[in-house]
Amino acid sequence: MRYFDEDGKFYRDGILLQNQEPNVTIYHPFHYYKNTDVSKLKYEILTQQVMKNGKLCCVPRTLKEIKAYSMQRFEQLANVLRRKTRLKILSLVFFS
Repeated sequence: MRYFDEDGKFYRDGILLQNQEPNVTIYHPFHYYKNTDVSKLKYEILTQQVMKNGKLCCVPRTLKEIKAYSMQRFEQLANVLRRKTRLKILSLVFFS
C-alpha cells in the first residue's frame, strides 16, 4: 500500500497481508517502536497482475504514457526527495 498525506504527496508505504484491512497502524520493519496511524489517510494498492498463465493480462503503456505517469508521480514526492532525485539524475547525465 502507498499512503498519501493531505496534500496528495507520498507519505508512507506499507506491506500488508492479503486479507488485512488497509486502515491500520503500520510499523517500521526493524524498529517496532516507530509506527504510523494511517487509518485516516488515502491509499492505493501498489501491485497489479500483469501476467496470468504465461499471458499478458493488461494493455502495455506507450512510452508517452509512461513518461506522463512518471512525471506525475515525481511531483508527488516530498520536496526534499525531489531535490535529491534531481541531483542524482543530473549527475548521471553530466558525469557519466
